[in-house]
This record gives sequence, structure tokens and C-alpha cells, in this order.
Amino acid sequence: MKRWLILLVVDLMVGLPSVFGHKIVIQDINERYGLPKNRVNCMYQDTKGFLWFGTVVGLYKFDLNNFTKYNLEIDNIAGLSDADVGALTEFEPGKLLIGTSKGLYVFNTITEKFDSVQCSSVDFAKSQIRCIYRQKNGVVWIGTNNGLIGIKNIEGSENSFKLLNRFDKETLGLLSADIVDIKESKDGKIWFLTMSDIGVFDPGTREAERYQALGANSSITFIDNQRLLISTFGTGMTIFNTVTKSIENIKIKGLTENPKARWVLKDSNSKIWLSISNVGIALLDSVTQKNELTLISNKSDP
Repeated sequence: MKRWLILLVVDLMVGLPSVFGHKIVIQDINERYGLPKNRVNCMYQDTKGFLWFGTVVGLYKFDLNNFTKYNLEIDNIAGLSDADVGALTEFEPGKLLIGTSKGLYVFNTITEKFDSVQCSSVDFAKSQIRCIYRQKNGVVWIGTNNGLIGIKNIEGSENSFKLLNRFDKETLGLLSADIVDIKESKDGKIWFLTMSDIGVFDPGTREAERYQALGANSSITFIDNQRLLISTFGTGMTIFNTVTKSIENIKIKGLTENPKARWVLKDSNSKIWLSISNVGIALLDSVTQKNELTLISNKSDP
């Protein structure tokens, strides 16, 4: 029987120390709770505690009892009932930004209404949204297939935003225009990842830099104040030092030579979670010289 990992975070993030070092079997819960067996691109927990899932066939909410699908077509946004939702974030309590393969949308979780994002000089309908990151100051960074965009909601408006910053492939000299992940360092700088580059924008100086990082990159997370861990489809895992600007390939005991890592996450206990194609979810205690791995779940039965 094939196992699906949709609710792994729900089940494992609480009481993490008690599960570390043990193999945990994840049951097939998709049919039980009403979520179709399709790829989940992203997950977000809102201020009310609801879990939101972006899938290849649309947006779902999990209320700890059932999944509910939200159909964009009912709000006259034609053709988006089965949109490939690739990014989610809450920019205000009760208001989600939904990034899809066909543009950027606002979803009011109270009224359950969708609306297209309106932003001067930006036509999000022509962009594929790869990732979304919200800073504490309310600035929202959008990673698209055409570069990086910074916007902020206009006070009093449901779906109107003003453009703050825009960087494309040519502006930054990027090898790839696809922005696949965005993170903020403790000093307020915005770090962004493409398939072949890693870049940084300093809001204070308004200067941006990029560095070559080949490897079919997929996501990033800070493992300390100066090191970024990068998951890749090509080499598995690499570390980028934001001070020395150097890149180091790392090998993890227990994985194949070149694992295809889809995303990486550092939790509140400093454990590193990896999503690896054809393996499932894996847990790395820390990025040390040993780099030893604990397998949490297999994609399919032995």
C-alpha cells in the first residue's frame, strides 16, 4: 500500500523529542479526511489554527475533522477551480494570499471570497507564483517565474497593493528567472533562491547581489545566523555561508549519493526536516560533521 504524507507535520511537530530516533509509520489518511491523492505544493497554518494546503488541483482547508476545497470559479475567476496552488501566506488575520500557476489572489477566510490582487505596474495574471514571504513590517515578497517582487497592502483595501520593489533576471544578472524560495535573515535582509542562483536584497541600502549556486535548487532555510541550507534536486544538500559567500556540498549518511531534496525546514527545536523524492520525509538532528539521518517515513512499503 502506498503511504501519503499530507498530515505529517500535524502529527509529528508536537512532541518532537519523543519521536526523534524512531521510525514512524504514517497511515493513508487522505480518503479518511477527504483530501484527493494529489501532490501538495505548500502548507500554511493561519492565526486561527486552521491548516491550508495548496495542491495541484486547488486550495484545501483542514479543520482537524475534514478537508474543504475552495473553488475560485464561484467568484467568477474562471478557469481556476483546479488551479495549481504553489504558495500560501496570511498577510492579515483572515486574509490569505494564494499564489497559483495563473496568478496571485486574495482569499478572505471569513467571507470565503476570492479576489484577484490589484497592483499598479504588475500584471500577476501573467505570472506563475512560486513562493510568498511576508515580513513583520507587512512587506510581502513574491517569487515568480519572472523574478522577485515586493508589495504591500494598501490600508483599508481588500485586494489592492502598492509596488515597492521589482527585480528581474536582467536586473540582477541571474542565471535563472524562477524564484523558488525566500527567507529573511535576522538583520532584515531578504535572501532568495533560484534554480541556479542565491541572491540577497538589503532594504536599508536598497542594493541587491547574486551568487552562483548551481544544483537545481528547491528551497532554503537558515541553520544559524550566517549559514543557509539549500535543498536541491541535483546534489541533495548544500550550505551557503552568507559571510564568506562560499558554497559547500554536504553528504548525509543513510541517503543515496545524489538524493532529490524537494524542500528543507528548520523547526523550533533546531531539527532539520527534509522532503526527499522516492524516500519521503527524513529528519536530520543537526548539520554536523556526521550529518546522520533518521528516516521518519518511507514513500511506499518495503
